[in-house]
Formats: sequence, C-alpha cells, structure tokens
Amino acid sequence: MGSNPAAPTNKINGLYYPILDKDELLKQLPGLKKKIFYYKDYSLASMKDLFDKYLLDNSIYFDLDTTETSLFINNNNQFTRESFPSEIQYSSVYDIETINNNELNTLSVLFGGNQYLVKPQYGPYDASKGWLVKIKSNNNKSDFLSVESLNIKGQIRKFAPLKMNLFLTAINNDDLKLIEINEK
Repeated sequence: MGSNPAAPTNKINGLYYPILDKDELLKQLPGLKKKIFYYKDYSLASMKDLFDKYLLDNSIYFDLDTTETSLFINNNNQFTRESFPSEIQYSSVYDIETINNNELNTLSVLFGGNQYLVKPQYGPYDASKGWLVKIKSNNNKSDFLSVESLNIKGQIRKFAPLKMNLFLTAINNDDLKLIEINEK
C-alpha cells in the first residue's frame, strides 16, 4: 500500500500555497528536494509550482471553509447553522456539556478546550479558560443570553456532571477541578 501524504494549503488570490514549512514538506516528500533549494523560493511557491499538473489533477481535495464552533438547529430535517459567540472561537473546543433549565426555558452549555501541543509556527491554542453560554430558543433561532468565563487554566478535556450544577473538570496534565454552575 502506498502512502497519501496530506498537504494542507491556504488559498490566496486563487492559488493554493502550502502551510507546512519547507523542512516538514521535504520530510514527507523528499523527491521535492530537487525542486526546492532555497527557503526564499519555497516561500513564494504555490502548489502549481511544486507539483506537476497530472499529480494535481489526480489528487483528492477537501475544502474547509468554516472552522468555528457552531450550533446546528434541526427544523424538520433542515439544518440551520448558527455561530456561537466570539469568545467560544478564541481557542479549540474539546468538550461540551449541557445543562437544561426547564424552569427558565434555557439551555446552558459548558465549553472546554485549549491545546498546547502544536507546532511552534502556530503557537499554543490557550486563549480559553472554559465558557458557560446560556441559550434560549426562540422560533427555531437561538438567543445567546450570556457568555461567562469559567476561569479554569489549562487544557480542558472533559466535564463530568456529579449532581445538579456540580461538575468535575479533567485538565490534561493537571489536577481535577470541581466547578459549580449557578443557574439564575
């Protein structure tokens, strides 16, 4: 079986440019060493400059247009996407836990994430301290009532409900944290 190396790209003015740095790409595809001698040349090279037309024409492409954390609402098998508030987009999300409050007809959603093990050129995804978002459904549309920081440092990986409004929070390479959610 052959390997199918992935080459993530960024589209700029209709051309695709590799995101990987030169050394990473050459490690995956050493045959390109004959084509790319200097870092300066690589910094300007599009995928069309690096690969022949036949290879590009016979490659599998996946376009990713939306990378934000979103809410999808099912209305009679028709899904509508809504963006969560900007605070949720500050960092990666690894766990989501919900709390229904039928008295107030609201849904509270806990978000936890962050990722420190990323390549140096991207920097760590560490801008979140966990979030509590209160949502009220209104005619198949969501109203985001509030966004509150949970003030939890680290790479949140799991919220485990213990009892009403108490959650145990698992943090990568750190102690467990107990949080209480006040539903008012």
